[in-house]
Amino acid sequence: MATDELMLSMETPALRFYCWSQASLSLGKSPTLPDDIDYNYCKNNKIPIFHRLSGGQAVLHHLELTYCFAADVSFFPPQITETYQIICEPLLRSMEKLGLDPAMSPFNPKLNKSSICFNEISNYELSVKNKKIIGSAQHRRKKRFFQHGSILLDIDFELWKKIWKLEQNSQLLNNRITTLKEQLGVAPANDDLVEIFQNEFLNYFRAEGYINPLDHEECASVKILTGKYARLND
Repeated sequence: MATDELMLSMETPALRFYCWSQASLSLGKSPTLPDDIDYNYCKNNKIPIFHRLSGGQAVLHHLELTYCFAADVSFFPPQITETYQIICEPLLRSMEKLGLDPAMSPFNPKLNKSSICFNEISNYELSVKNKKIIGSAQHRRKKRFFQHGSILLDIDFELWKKIWKLEQNSQLLNNRITTLKEQLGVAPANDDLVEIFQNEFLNYFRAEGYINPLDHEECASVKILTGKYARLND
């Protein structure tokens, strides 16, 4: 996520997709640690825990494709929720391209009593058959912002329940979360998904895109920024 932060310093809109080398738990920017997480289990099973810049609840990054979109705030409405709605539109269209019938949640503030991001469908987030499939969050810094989120390819409910101290026979998460694999029968290849999502972003914003790998200076900046995301359970 250090690269997501670097995108705040870029001069043009940028879109990034990435996966995780190991299951990792990110917490929102609030310094308060949720009390419904089994921190000992995470430590004993080498699941890193860290704070991210964006707000929201905790996210287990595992079996997912993560996206990050960054741009100047001047291109979007001043209200965060309206910006959120706009960026979620190409996500919705991407899901439709996959043959799904996604729904975008209306603006309806809710109090999520659980620290699990996917426990509730927040404002303008996407669901399929009333189950959440993409969870997103934003961070703003001066004239720039990013929105990143998790697109669930598959899910290990057993692992989630252990991390959040739920009984293994609990159906709470099963009833509220879905994945591309559950809906399509198989999770599409990451490269195929990236192509669909990036094309829908370009079409929606009527933009042209090009691949722009990080240069040497940017890679050095990412290395420095990585230190801010130190594991909380080392």
